[in-house]
Amino acid sequence: MCKEQHRIFKEACDSCQALRSEWLEYVKAAGFIDIENQAGDIIDHATNIQSYHFKTEVQAKAKESYYSWARAKLQEGAFQSQKERIVWEYHAEGWSRRSIAKAIGNKPSWDGRLINKIKDYLTTQPLTLGSLSVTHSVG
Repeated sequence: MCKEQHRIFKEACDSCQALRSEWLEYVKAAGFIDIENQAGDIIDHATNIQSYHFKTEVQAKAKESYYSWARAKLQEGAFQSQKERIVWEYHAEGWSRRSIAKAIGNKPSWDGRLINKIKDYLTTQPLTLGSLSVTHSVG
C-alpha cells in the first residue's frame, strides 16, 4: 500500500508511482524478465519460451530437443491441410496455444487438440536416417 493508503494502484498518485518504481527495480535486480508489455501483450515468443519453460538446464535441453524435433517434422511431415501446417509451424517456433489461436482465429482449445493430434500422428511415423528407418516416440 502506498503512503496515501490506496489499496489499488492510482496513476495520478506520486506515492503509488514511487512504490511501483521501487517494486520494478526490486524485481529487475532479482533477475525477473517481464514477457509482457504495459498493454499485456507478449513482447517476444522466444523470450516467453526462455523465461517460462527453461527454468533449469535439464528443462531447457528437453524443450530445445522437442522444438528441434517439431521443426524437423515441419519439413518432413505430411499435413492434411495448410491450416494444420501453419498451426504446427507456430507451435514448432514455441508460440503458446493462445497466441496461435489469436493469429489463426481459432479457439485455443481447438488448436491444442489439433497440435496433440498432429503430434500423435508425427510420433508414429518412422524416422528415416539414410537407409535406416526406426520408429520412435517423443513424450
